[in-house]
Amino acid sequence: MSNTDLANAAPQMALILAAGLGSRLRPQIKTPKPLTKVLGLTLAERVVCTLLDADIRRFLVTLGHEAETVRAHFPDIARRRGVTIDFVGAEDWERGNGASALAAKGRTGEAPFFLVMVDHLFDPTIALALGGALAQLASIIDGCDGEIARLKHSQSEFGGWFDAVLDRHADAILLFGLMWHEFAATGTNLSVVLGFAAIVGSFLNSYTADKYDGLMAQRLHGASYFRLGRDVRVFVIFLGALLNLPLVTLGVVALVMNVEVVRRIIVCASVEPEQHPFRPQHPLTRVKLP
Repeated sequence: MSNTDLANAAPQMALILAAGLGSRLRPQIKTPKPLTKVLGLTLAERVVCTLLDADIRRFLVTLGHEAETVRAHFPDIARRRGVTIDFVGAEDWERGNGASALAAKGRTGEAPFFLVMVDHLFDPTIALALGGALAQLASIIDGCDGEIARLKHSQSEFGGWFDAVLDRHADAILLFGLMWHEFAATGTNLSVVLGFAAIVGSFLNSYTADKYDGLMAQRLHGASYFRLGRDVRVFVIFLGALLNLPLVTLGVVALVMNVEVVRRIIVCASVEPEQHPFRPQHPLTRVKLP
């Protein structure tokens, strides 16, 4: 195989550096770092599962600190995940990851391979869950800024309007990110369709809110009324991300937001003319000219 062919070849194996001491974890845990569990899986198994998604089925693991304990954990992973795992001892593992990687010289062949550390997590599921949690936290903080402005007597019409504009940008980014995550992972065109419908429904939900709220205020004179808004939307996104159901989440947001828009249109269309939210505040008086 020529050098050009080797450079263009897809990696078929991965080198996992699992020789380190894990000094930053030592005060909290007593087990070797590769055996530390995150969401029910050890770091060792989690990195294998992540690389399995990239169709990697051959692994070479460097061993150092508590080598025999760590080695004993991998055969069970290999059996359950249907992969091949070999080992190489890194005598100079205390000198760092470079020395551990160098210990595998001559064992990886000439073809490209993945080089990963056992404690570097890049699981898309975890990233999605963290993203959903951050979105929910941002929504809670966003709900406080108006109250803080009122308490400080610094609120303004421009501030309220500008906050709404930023919210629409944030909604679009959240839903587009959810759509892109699903499309990149599965390639399904349904994610694009549902993502588009969710973004449109969210924007129309916000667009119709002013007239709908004005009508409800006239009808109910300050009493509470049913309203689906941004808080519900962000909470649904948070739950969907936490459960790793991006496609279902897009579908729920698209359906609920667009149904709510239709409901508001029906409510506003059914009111008496003098209560109608689109009625001019100061109608012009018709004067018959002589």
